[in-house]
Amino acid sequence: MNKFIINVVIKFIVVLVCGTIAFLCVYHDYSLYSKPIGKITTVKTSGEKQQIQAEIKNGEEKGQFRNIELKYDKALVYDQKYHKGDYCGAFCPCMALMAASGGCAPFICCC
Repeated sequence: MNKFIINVVIKFIVVLVCGTIAFLCVYHDYSLYSKPIGKITTVKTSGEKQQIQAEIKNGEEKGQFRNIELKYDKALVYDQKYHKGDYCGAFCPCMALMAASGGCAPFICCC
């Protein structure tokens, strides 16, 4: 019985350590992307508009902040309200974000 409990505890610790390492690697993988990724730091909402400030997490502009103004529909069918600290895939409204980043390189929002 003691051997069984020790084996279960060892397996649990191994799974926990591997899961933690995998989580940290995935959560901080900004350098693997060729397009800039931003993390939303502040959001001001008024009516159907949002003023968003995002910190660039990779690339040449790493550490710099971008201010973006986005409009959304109250129904939120095609749009999304963003929140401080949000993380996401590459689905941000590219037109507004391209304009905010100089219009040449698309900006991937980490919403």
